Amino acid sequence: MKFTLALFLGVISAKDLQVQQLRDRVNALKIKISQEGQAAIQKEANDVAFVAHAIENSRPVRNLRGSLERWAKTKEVADLKKLDEAFLKSPEGQRLLQEWQDVGRVLEEMEVFSNQKDAIHIDNAHLHALEDELTDVAAQYESLRGSKWETASKELWERALTNK
Repeated sequence: MKFTLALFLGVISAKDLQVQQLRDRVNALKIKISQEGQAAIQKEANDVAFVAHAIENSRPVRNLRGSLERWAKTKEVADLKKLDEAFLKSPEGQRLLQEWQDVGRVLEEMEVFSNQKDAIHIDNAHLHALEDELTDVAAQYESLRGSKWETASKELWERALTNK
């Protein structure tokens, strides 16, 4: 399933990660929320949590859970898992895994996931290093485009999502 996630995340293409576009995207993430807005968001989140708790053991949810558990045991999903394992053992998979580990290393060095309870902070001075690593990841995805791995993944996902 890791390869599947990697392909899903592969929608980030090398073309999309040009410097100015990345800066525009980062700037678009700078969101300020008023206290009233925060209260409204919190109320909605509480409502969602309340409803989720209220229906968690209802018949439709139990049926859905059972269906998903049965689907996870199908031959098609097992085939996807085998493909993921084979991909991760391949040179292409190892390179992609290494690039994602580099991204994680940069984020750790920037202490993005420190003990900040309500926020994630990325210092602008470190964005260039992160940009470089994400560009490398995007290049790895580009190199997979049209490969046997992409073809096999698409075929197996089609079978897994259209089975009984």
